[in-house]
Amino acid sequence: MASSSYSVSGDYPTPLVWTVWPGASRGNYTLYEDNGDSDAYQGGEFMTTAASFTGGDGKAFTLSVAGVVSNGALPPGFPMSRSHSLQLRGVTATGNVVASVLCNGKAIEKGDGWYVSTEETLVESSGALVVICPAASSFDTVTISVVFA
Repeated sequence: MASSSYSVSGDYPTPLVWTVWPGASRGNYTLYEDNGDSDAYQGGEFMTTAASFTGGDGKAFTLSVAGVVSNGALPPGFPMSRSHSLQLRGVTATGNVVASVLCNGKAIEKGDGWYVSTEETLVESSGALVVICPAASSFDTVTISVVFA
């Protein structure tokens, strides 16, 4: 996840999956969404969600996802709440051991909302830390914090 934007039209996934590769110490991203069925985006009917992360020092990692911003009417089907998932790639390759995981300041226990993937699949990389936060309002900020031992 580096400084960039990505376009998604007419699909409002939940959870939103935020994948970060090792190496960068900070980055930001803006997700753009619209209804995908009309020119309403030209009149401002679209949503953006900003995300940023800090970490990369092997001691801690934080992902902050701001609440959705809409300049116009929300399209039908847009979720009023969403869950967020973090995939922090390469955790075992770097030798990092997870000491604690928090979602919006609340501790999440291993197996209850986070795990280190042991298999390579189309959606997960072996050795990636996967954190799944409970659903929250689409308009609220969600912060995922990881501390390494």
